[in-house]
Amino acid sequence: STEGVLAPMQMTRLTAGDLAFGKLIASWLVAVIALVTLLPILVYSYIKADWGLGEVAIMVAVILFTVLTTTAIGLAWSSIAARSIASVALAHLTVGALAIGTLVAFGVATPLVSEEVEVTTRYRDWEAATEEQLNDPSFTEAQLPCVEETYPAYFSHTDRLSGLLLVNPVILLAETAPKVDLEGEATGTSVLQLFHQLVSETRMPAVPPTDRDFCADPEFGGAEWEDRTLEALTYPRNPWVGLGTYAVLLAGSLWFTVNRLRVPYRKLKGGTRVA
Repeated sequence: STEGVLAPMQMTRLTAGDLAFGKLIASWLVAVIALVTLLPILVYSYIKADWGLGEVAIMVAVILFTVLTTTAIGLAWSSIAARSIASVALAHLTVGALAIGTLVAFGVATPLVSEEVEVTTRYRDWEAATEEQLNDPSFTEAQLPCVEETYPAYFSHTDRLSGLLLVNPVILLAETAPKVDLEGEATGTSVLQLFHQLVSETRMPAVPPTDRDFCADPEFGGAEWEDRTLEALTYPRNPWVGLGTYAVLLAGSLWFTVNRLRVPYRKLKGGTRVA
């Protein structure tokens, strides 16, 4: 390393795995200490939201696991980059790719899974209403002529891309949070629950647009939309995609770091920084 600390430690009986694991735990504990200072606020907030202590413990564990994974990623970049500033920048870019890049990728890829269908809509032609009809108290919408219009409509199979969202660290927390109780025993107004609802709507199978007849039923489609929203609120949580992805990233980062710390090195350029 640039401080000349790593080389003497590599001359001891410590293995490359010991060094990598020690550096990981030392860096991770800094984040743990910071989280401990916020723990009373987290516990109070979740209890006020009618969530149990067991659910709070799961949430905290997921946060710690996510931080552990990002720390391991930073350690892996540190073992590659020749300068510490470069490793920090690359680690931040990786975290940014998980937190923001996944959302951008989802938005960019959505048109690729979209389809176009022809939809016919029948509705009352208010432009045909006369001034006399509009001023008549007995005038009803049913007296207007019914017109028909056909136009292209689009719908997307976002369920094919939902994995991009599920690996997002914020969405992972939302999928870990307790489900909404529609009977009012638990709150469903938190930001995490809102994220769960939005992601669940993308995970649900796509429903193609259908012909609409507002002449026969002015409220057509309203109940179906409300039912889908309620279904999204209670849709089964899926934190396993995110947890599995982070587990792979954690294991891969550690494996790469250990291999970079093995001595003797075969060949190194002048001024190369190792871990």
